[in-house]
Amino acid sequence: MSFEDLLNASLVIKRLAPTATGTDTVGGASTTLSAATLAGATSIAVASAASVTVNDYLRIGAAGATEVGRVASLSGTTITLTAALTLDHASGDAIREVTA
Repeated sequence: MSFEDLLNASLVIKRLAPTATGTDTVGGASTTLSAATLAGATSIAVASAASVTVNDYLRIGAAGATEVGRVASLSGTTITLTAALTLDHASGDAIREVTA
């Protein structure tokens, strides 16, 4: 496998497409967006990140417009994801932890 193939494979693994699959984690992280977020953003501002941890999978968005992102890092109430969002999300949209 060439270096370019390995790089592409790595990017595909980190890219998370919009999805409505995954089961909400009972007792898992649950918060809301504190600001609107546009497609292409890699960071989201949330009301509280107290129960969020690195490597969590989070369902982002209102019903019918959800996508799942993986947490790369945390800084206060800002969550950085491993891949850019593919959908726009409004302030107040729900954030829920889901099974991997």
